[in-house]
Amino acid sequence: MKGSTIAKLQIAQSVGLGGVNTPKDIKAVQAALNQLLGLIPPTKKLAEDGKLGSKPENSKTVAAIKVFQKKVVGMVRPDGKIDVNGRSHRKFNEKLAVHTAKANLKIKVKRLKQGTKSTLGSLKIDGVAKSWYVLEPGGPDSQQEGSDHRISTGTYKLKPYSSPKYKNVYQLLNVPGRTNILIHAGNYHQDTLGCLMPGKTSGKSSNGEYHVGNSRTATKEIFEYIAAASDTSVEIINSEDLNND
Repeated sequence: MKGSTIAKLQIAQSVGLGGVNTPKDIKAVQAALNQLLGLIPPTKKLAEDGKLGSKPENSKTVAAIKVFQKKVVGMVRPDGKIDVNGRSHRKFNEKLAVHTAKANLKIKVKRLKQGTKSTLGSLKIDGVAKSWYVLEPGGPDSQQEGSDHRISTGTYKLKPYSSPKYKNVYQLLNVPGRTNILIHAGNYHQDTLGCLMPGKTSGKSSNGEYHVGNSRTATKEIFEYIAAASDTSVEIINSEDLNND
């Protein structure tokens, strides 16, 4: 969820260990890495200063290049160097193109079924073929802080959020009457006081309450799309036939 985006990494000469390393090319690589931070955890935002320092092998930029090569390019032995039109350069441009196409990400949550204390819905991202489940507390929709009920329907912007309990997740902004409404991993309605918990599978317990499975995996998948976007909104709606099962 950054500011301006670049669609292509344009460098005239090699950057990194053993590279030519002109300031303009280094700065371009730093900007590209910052745009793709969601793909290279735990890399932190780099200073876009066009510098590698007197010892490039100790540079944060070179370290980030190596993480990109390992996690995204799939190199077993990252060399920390980006050659013009080389394997790493091509992969940068592939991922930057996806990032740009999804710069304004739209997520839609449709609530489908509910128990007494749980609500099960579907989560879809515009332009993405796959979908996920999402679990929330039961109804009715509530604007009361601390209530064990789901939040009001509406469209909400997201921003990064981190706390000792929930690290590197996302928060819904300007939720009527509610604060700290997050998207985070969790499987059962007891795990949330209004937050949204994605899952790759869903089920219904003997007590009539819904749950989701493989939540960490689902959350990670969704967060990869969010991290690659400049702006993300979540639209939450209730299906017409939402009722107690």
